[in-house]
Amino acid sequence: MVQRLSGSAGWRTFIKPWSVRISLIVIALLTLTALFADMIASDFPLIARYNGRLYIFPNLFAQKVFTTGTCPELKKRINPGDWMICSPLPFGPDHHDMTAIRQSPGFVHILGTDDRGRDILSRIVHGTRVSLTVGLLAVMIYMLIGTILGLTAGYYGGLWDMIISRLIEIMLSFPTVFLIFGIIGLLTNPSVLLIMIVIGLTSWAYVAQLVRGEALRLREEAFVYAARALGAGDLRIILRCILPGLTGQLMVTATFGISNAILIEGFLGFLGFGGEGVSWGQIFAQSDFGSMRDWWVAIPAGLALFLTVLAYNMLGEAIREALDPKLSR
Repeated sequence: MVQRLSGSAGWRTFIKPWSVRISLIVIALLTLTALFADMIASDFPLIARYNGRLYIFPNLFAQKVFTTGTCPELKKRINPGDWMICSPLPFGPDHHDMTAIRQSPGFVHILGTDDRGRDILSRIVHGTRVSLTVGLLAVMIYMLIGTILGLTAGYYGGLWDMIISRLIEIMLSFPTVFLIFGIIGLLTNPSVLLIMIVIGLTSWAYVAQLVRGEALRLREEAFVYAARALGAGDLRIILRCILPGLTGQLMVTATFGISNAILIEGFLGFLGFGGEGVSWGQIFAQSDFGSMRDWWVAIPAGLALFLTVLAYNMLGEAIREALDPKLSR
């Protein structure tokens, strides 16, 4: 099925719908924002000549040198001959401006500030990194676990199939979201890494079930019997004959899984289990929902989460339609 996307003609057909193009643009922008968050929003200068010494990217490597204020404040106090280049958003995600608590959007703070005087736009930029990291790595963990267990159960059958099938049934009997919330709730100050691991370890059952069913079907195909007759070992047959036939479905599952993991991470942040760093869910939770007097706190974070999940879901749907001949027609 993956061959349907190969070649220039297949690629042009895939990206022809406007929804696919918009999704790819949104995902690309989110990825760039996550990669360069420290360059986009930071208290510290990007490049500076300070006290006669040149610093390149001190926001990454020499933060202890600039601890007396934000970049605009430092520029007002530097010695003659010194200079600084600030980031586009000269506020870090944890910078507290006590003179601008719950300030509405304006020229200085484009999306306003929260109840601690922190710049909302800066926090959303840095929250992109947390959300995408959790989404991507959590999906990698449970896709790896589910694929290995599913292939083992489907290809070997027998006792392996019975044991793994029972594990799948046990995991599917628990609502995944509530299972994640329960485990995270038992942890003290869970880190982002722990959140990724928990999501990965509790979400593999559907992938394993899908892979097991396909492996049961593919192992009876003629090309598998031919490979076995030619002396190919089990590992070679699994990797060269069965796994390529699952690639398309795994791509679709992974794409939808990323949006689901990002949404779960947002829920955890909203409930106060976001760990260290900045989370869109944490930002959303800081709004005053009773009066909505600081609507600028909730709406941008909620919109960022909505657009990200929508972009990945639309991309996953496009991949599914491109790989399925019946849906394409």
